[in-house]
Amino acid sequence: MYRDAENYDAGGGEEILYSQFTKYNFSFASGVKLDQNNKLEASLIFDEARDVGYPALPMDVSLARAYIGSLEYIHISENTLYSSWKSKVYYNDVTHIMDDSKRPVVPIRMDMPGWSKTWGVYSKLVGAKENRNWNLSINSHFNNSLSEMTMYPDNPTRKKYLCQRNL
Repeated sequence: MYRDAENYDAGGGEEILYSQFTKYNFSFASGVKLDQNNKLEASLIFDEARDVGYPALPMDVSLARAYIGSLEYIHISENTLYSSWKSKVYYNDVTHIMDDSKRPVVPIRMDMPGWSKTWGVYSKLVGAKENRNWNLSINSHFNNSLSEMTMYPDNPTRKKYLCQRNL
């Protein structure tokens, strides 16, 4: 998908400044049946937006980009111990950069970039015994996130401030 939108017009024809955006989105999913009871599925999503305006805020998003992928194994059991077993590994990489560089007048300039990387794995076993259903899940993930905010006034004689936070 590709969309490129200029500023919107209000009901009376008035242009709504800072409502523009450009967006790309690509997704892919595929699977292979290994045999009667086993299959493997993969998915990949790429999403990117640039020059996203927010009319109600004093800043816009110059870049929002995400890579999201996963690989999943699915086993349908024919034995009485359990009925299915699913395991998945996944990875996400997200960049989000807010700034006010295209705004002509703001009291304090702010740049707010942020980055996040997450990977993880989970496994789920499902079964039934007599009239009881059960499931057992195990999962683990790792996330590394970083965001910054730099504030500086339009007057260059004033100090510049930097705030950085690891999440």
